[in-house]
Amino acid sequence: MTQCSNALKVFNTNVLELDLAGNLNFIRLNRLLFARLRISCNQKVGV
Repeated sequence: MTQCSNALKVFNTNVLELDLAGNLNFIRLNRLLFARLRISCNQKVGV
């Protein structure tokens, strides 16, 4: 469970950094990946 949370935190931080850099195409891609990661995490945790 904590591994999942940590992965999400790191991913979220990376997306935020890219946001500040203004790389919009990469952001959109990362947000899709982030959503998938969050969904798979929630399924594993049973949320």
